[in-house]
Amino acid sequence: MHRTTLHYNKPLLRQAVRGFWWRVVGFRLLIAFAVVAFGLVDLIHEGDTSWFTGVLGSVFVFGICFLIALYAVHYRNAVQKLRAMGVPQGTLEALITLCRYLPAPVQHQSRGQPLRRYGNSKHAGCSCFPNRSSSLFRSQT
Repeated sequence: MHRTTLHYNKPLLRQAVRGFWWRVVGFRLLIAFAVVAFGLVDLIHEGDTSWFTGVLGSVFVFGICFLIALYAVHYRNAVQKLRAMGVPQGTLEALITLCRYLPAPVQHQSRGQPLRRYGNSKHAGCSCFPNRSSSLFRSQT
């Protein structure tokens, strides 16, 4: 049995929320906002006051507000959960078993593609691979 303990704190939460925010937002969205901002600045610099400029400006401002709100809401939620924890630590217990018998790939006769065979006699007493009759392999009919 392997056991590890994680101690939660605000810098760890900020790092986790920042990672979530970056996975959601990504580099492409930031590039898109930069292109929209460049176009908006160019339109305003030329003196364009049409409805398109107003819509473009509104979309840009609401998009920036959404990005800020996305981070702020998730950070606030994480801090509230941290305060509600009492003792800010978590424990992970894992039982890791390794099998010394790994299945060897078998060549398919007609296509030459490797097949995996999990039901050989080497694994008769081993619990590494589930039995074919288990619910994992049953068809849902």
